[in-house]
Amino acid sequence: MFLIRCLLTFLLNLWAFSAAALSTLPDANMAPRQVIFGLQNTPGQAAIPTDLAEGRYDTEIATFTVARGQLTLASAPTAAGQVLLRDEARSLAITISDQHRCVSTSDELEAVLKLAPEDKAGLTICLNPGRYGGFGWWGLRGAFTGIPDGKPIVFQSTDPARPAVLDGFFIGSADERAPGNVILRNLVFEVASPPVADLSDPGLHEHLFAIYIGWQGPAARNVLVENIVVRGPLGEAFKGAHPTYHNIYGIQAKGDRIIIRHAHFETLMNAIHLQGRDILVEHVRGHRLWGDMFQVSPEVLPRPEGRTNGWPCRRSERIVLRNNIMSDIWSNNNRHPDFIHFFASHKVICGLKDVLIEGNIVYLGREGARQPGFPTGFTATAPQPAPSVLPSQPRVVQRLNAPGNVTLPPASCPEERVRIAVQRVPGSGPLSLRPPPGTVLVVNGVRQPAYDLLGDWEVARLTCRPDTRGTWDLDTAKPGPQGIFSNNIAGPDGYQNIIVRHNVLWITSGHGISFGDPDNRNIRVLNNSLLQPFPGDANGDGRPNLHSDGFNERHSGAQIRLEGMANVVRGNISSTRVRGGRQPGWSGNDNGLRHTDSGRSMLSRFTPDPQSGTFMPTTPREAIEKARPRADGMLGTAGIGAVGVRPENDPYDWSWVPDR
Repeated sequence: MFLIRCLLTFLLNLWAFSAAALSTLPDANMAPRQVIFGLQNTPGQAAIPTDLAEGRYDTEIATFTVARGQLTLASAPTAAGQVLLRDEARSLAITISDQHRCVSTSDELEAVLKLAPEDKAGLTICLNPGRYGGFGWWGLRGAFTGIPDGKPIVFQSTDPARPAVLDGFFIGSADERAPGNVILRNLVFEVASPPVADLSDPGLHEHLFAIYIGWQGPAARNVLVENIVVRGPLGEAFKGAHPTYHNIYGIQAKGDRIIIRHAHFETLMNAIHLQGRDILVEHVRGHRLWGDMFQVSPEVLPRPEGRTNGWPCRRSERIVLRNNIMSDIWSNNNRHPDFIHFFASHKVICGLKDVLIEGNIVYLGREGARQPGFPTGFTATAPQPAPSVLPSQPRVVQRLNAPGNVTLPPASCPEERVRIAVQRVPGSGPLSLRPPPGTVLVVNGVRQPAYDLLGDWEVARLTCRPDTRGTWDLDTAKPGPQGIFSNNIAGPDGYQNIIVRHNVLWITSGHGISFGDPDNRNIRVLNNSLLQPFPGDANGDGRPNLHSDGFNERHSGAQIRLEGMANVVRGNISSTRVRGGRQPGWSGNDNGLRHTDSGRSMLSRFTPDPQSGTFMPTTPREAIEKARPRADGMLGTAGIGAVGVRPENDPYDWSWVPDR
């Protein structure tokens, strides 16, 4: 109850901040093609394209001029109000606002950023359609300090139907004052990074951020980000896209009282990294990502001058992640993606506390299911012709051009396990792997004379063990995300007072919800549905429901793993092994899903697609509807999981879920 009270208090405080910010703005429901000039705008600023005839237009409160298709002020406005400009064929309504200052170029926007705090507090900076960028953010670190509470500076597109496009936005400080009281709304961010030269280079050599909240200096405070889109340059791995040089983030947020809502992130590595206190993230979509949807870590504090060992830190607390969607992963899975990854940046010793994760949806989609798998911890060669004998290079993926017939090396591993891998570079035929004389090939548990890689970018992982010398054990690497995964905290804090409830996760990893730190306390996992898709033949190689289709054919499925004290696990659907069901605090769960039983456990609980017979949601709405237990099935009257048999039985309000 204490945690619930804390979270309710936190949400009320966030609402109060948001309401105060919104009260300073005009009506957000702007008509398309709205034209605004600010009372602070001077002649020549904020030029916009127009179809009005060239000439001078006089009104009672301002004079305008049209030249070469551009409308600008000819004199400074004298009062706020609305005016109507007319020529012989058309008219244009214009608003002069005492709360706005509009810009049309990067230089004009930079000039606003350099204003004194008292000159921009409470001001709305309206960005006319166009592209903005090339800012020297190091020299603008002080642009967001000294803004008083209740008078945020707002950056938003003048016309939401034609949003402004920026290449980045950094909110930082040049001294010990915390930056903040900033709103970003109705904007598009596009981040560029060159692809690596060849597939042997995993990329991600430096970090790159579209929005950085709390960059340099103290953590930020009172920041609202809403109705934005962030796009990166990453393509689809299944179609041969390379990683990029940079590890690209949509938002890096470090601070207190931060709201991120109604945002869309696509073709990036990671969507959002959070550190701080009193943070709300809701109605965010991560689409076609290569990495994590959310990363959450303790707050890393600036290192005092002269200190060289370790970083000071403080707990991240009171964080809500609610009603978010991760869909259609495009990753090459060199770094497997997570929906939520909890970890300690810089290995700091502080933990996380008071976190609510509810009403979220994760699904692969057919695009996500066909992406290549990649064994964790492996490197890769450049694409090369298929050799007659495969080199025995441990933890290396040999990328081979198809077609070809390749003999495996002898399975000799007398002292330790040896793992190698092969990836089929798209070509005109199969890449056939065959054992040498005296060696046995076991494919997914069954002895075979050979194995053909048929799917584009399909990866086969081969393992030799000392206790099975003379045998290569082959499985195909699968794509897809983990659910909620945490790394251990170096100090004794661990993870405390975490609620994970009413989430629908269609994932292909065994890590459904995992908190393995022995110092954890009071983690409550309630009424979640951890389901693995039966995707059919997602990669088009003619063999359905294999690892290379995003199907977990060798393991039981998504599981719940908790360590620590005073934990509660109740009302969940998953593939958790029986051991978990006997732990203190575990009750009323269905642990019976198995993805090694040809679908029997899924069929006895849920309804497959009537045409294909698969369990494969491809939209957010399908992810909810396909998670509904069958009324006549094993869970028809159980009342567990995140979704009811019918909408009126839902334990959570899913009415917000979009159809696509």
